[in-house]
Amino acid sequence: MLISIPQVLAFILVTNITPGPNNISSAQTGLSIGYKQSLPYLFGIISGVFCLLLFGAFASSFVLTIFPSIEKVLCIAGALYILYLAWKTFRSDYSFNEKNITKPLNFINGIFLQIMNPKAIVYCLTLYSTVLAGLHGHINYLFISAIFSVAVTFLSVSIWALGGSIIRNLMRNKKIKRVVNLVLSLLLVLTAMQLVFSVF
Repeated sequence: MLISIPQVLAFILVTNITPGPNNISSAQTGLSIGYKQSLPYLFGIISGVFCLLLFGAFASSFVLTIFPSIEKVLCIAGALYILYLAWKTFRSDYSFNEKNITKPLNFINGIFLQIMNPKAIVYCLTLYSTVLAGLHGHINYLFISAIFSVAVTFLSVSIWALGGSIIRNLMRNKKIKRVVNLVLSLLLVLTAMQLVFSVF
């Protein structure tokens, strides 16, 4: 299967920037102790995500090498998951509770969050079994894609940590929130449609 760069970028960017455990906790931590003091936690997040990405890359590559005919099934399942993400994105309210953080979160907290972060786990598996399925067997490209993806993750959690209060206040405007959510969810729907069309 050929790789569509716009499709890959849309999936990686939208799934990383939208609300989830990593982004919300980063915003809470940034509001509580400031961006500089949040960096150990953010580095923990990206370290955990990088491990998940490598696991997703090699697990998907193994499955697709042993069972190449399963690619269509994985693409359809991935498309359904992306549509679910689109729905969740459309309904996102960007709310979080500043009082939830009682002490600074550290590097280890950031890593262990990924073990209990279903969005990150499913994202990593979906990324390599669908939009990047064409990379299976190419170890160098798998590593490069993981590095790129984790760089986007760091950018995303940094934006949330730096601008948590700004994002929250901006999204209190229902019109702005509706437009942002609509655009992001439509990008995900387009990604899901391209996935399905690519295997038929």
